[in-house]
Amino acid sequence: GDQPAYGQVVNDDKGAIDRMAQELNDKIERNKKFSRRRTELDGADVDYINDRNAHFNKKIKRAFDKYTVEIRQNLERGTAL
Repeated sequence: GDQPAYGQVVNDDKGAIDRMAQELNDKIERNKKFSRRRTELDGADVDYINDRNAHFNKKIKRAFDKYTVEIRQNLERGTAL
């Protein structure tokens, strides 16, 4: 029947192998065009450990950023008192 020949050499059609390789390469190229939308910005500083903490940090920044900007800049520069 159509049972695979285990332990024996099977000579596959070279054209079929080439078509399969081309199909896989085409699929890889198509998949490169799509990507999952990222919620974070690549250049943004990460100051959170999970989504809930990120939301909390946004709220804190909204309320207290005007008071803490200079302190944070000093800490990042390493010139804090």
